[in-house]
Amino acid sequence: MRTFERTYLYPLDVVVGPDVIIITCPDIPEMVACGGDDLAASVHAADDVLVSVLSGYVEGGRAIPVPSPAVGRPIARLPTQMVAKLLLHDVMLIDGVSDQRLAALLGVDRDTVRHLRAPMHSSTVGAIGEAFRAIGLRLVIAAHSVAATEDTAD
Repeated sequence: MRTFERTYLYPLDVVVGPDVIIITCPDIPEMVACGGDDLAASVHAADDVLVSVLSGYVEGGRAIPVPSPAVGRPIARLPTQMVAKLLLHDVMLIDGVSDQRLAALLGVDRDTVRHLRAPMHSSTVGAIGEAFRAIGLRLVIAAHSVAATEDTAD
């Protein structure tokens, strides 16, 4: 049985200056966000920047980096739909499944598959699940407890 398990819980490095908060992600060097003096708002803004950067990875056909351990750092919060899309993207790269091949398996056009993979495009989790089924996998969403050291932004 094939299984692909991946978390997309990216730790954030926070530097608090006198007038600005700078947030970076050690696993995604392109991700840099700046905020005012409110840490929670700055971390939330960093989430949006990370979504944009990871969208560029998908559009460029690049593998999504594996997150490093958080070790007491705040974690970026990605929408569930985006996590499912990132996993589909990663599985397609690993298995060598092209957009055209998945489109044929699903009986749709290639643009539909590109939309299924594009994090900034709205798709239902059910449609993403159908894409997984077409390549012989089942999408499973899990919930885990949040350790106090994993989420220091709240």
